[in-house]
Amino acid sequence: MSTHIIVRDCLEALCKLPDESVHCVVTSPPYYGLRSYGTEPQVWGDVIVARLAHRDDACLGLVRDLPGVRGAEFHGDELLVGAHDGAATIGSVAVALAGVCQVRSLTLRTPTLDDVFLELTGNRMEDRNDQH
Repeated sequence: MSTHIIVRDCLEALCKLPDESVHCVVTSPPYYGLRSYGTEPQVWGDVIVARLAHRDDACLGLVRDLPGVRGAEFHGDELLVGAHDGAATIGSVAVALAGVCQVRSLTLRTPTLDDVFLELTGNRMEDRNDQH
């Protein structure tokens, strides 16, 4: 399977796509917070970013099973932790990492389009210009 990112007016782009050729569509900004759909967020939530002195898989295991954590993965020297409620979870993440992992910084942010794309497709978005 290949991933193609199309950036243009949606009406212009959609009419040019072959039938049954799209498996996933991600749009930005995240519209979920604009109205209540009566369901729990599927992708949205918060992202806790732990910048570590060095990558250590033990750190990943420490946070993965904490209450409120949806998942965790490394991206370079950053440990990205998906949380249902980041403000309620960041303290537990800090305590779990303390003394085991050398944490340079710990921040809380909303998901980026790349975070949403990763959750939906299992792949990170890549800038085609970076590959040349």
